[in-house]
Amino acid sequence: MTRAWGAAALGVCCWCLIVMAMGLSNAHSVWEWLWTLLFGAVVPVALLRLASGVLTTYQRSSSDVAEELRVLRALSAGELTAATVAVRTSLPLEDVAARLEEMAARGYLDVRLTADGVERYALAGELQVGAAPERDLRWGV
Repeated sequence: MTRAWGAAALGVCCWCLIVMAMGLSNAHSVWEWLWTLLFGAVVPVALLRLASGVLTTYQRSSSDVAEELRVLRALSAGELTAATVAVRTSLPLEDVAARLEEMAARGYLDVRLTADGVERYALAGELQVGAAPERDLRWGV
């Protein structure tokens, strides 16, 4: 994340230097100075807002990662319900249910619906401990 902020700050500094150098050499009236200042102020603010939006989109806290690892460890035992995962991880049921749905949407988990309507979660096939990699027999791989 720091590298992205550094790149954004460097871009803003370069932009300000270029605009001010052009403004000093080309602006002959007050209106030209106003346009230079407006253009030189709007673009850096827009770049910083863009960088802020990108960084907050991809930023994950260490507690989120730790919770996800705890859920994955619990699911390594096999197919479990959200309540069972919550008990095994000591996390609130609402947090576990939301985390399981998110992980299933990303393809990390398989969701199975039992006959009585209970959702059971399991690690996706390629993530299961000791699972053999799938082979495509058509190609001999």
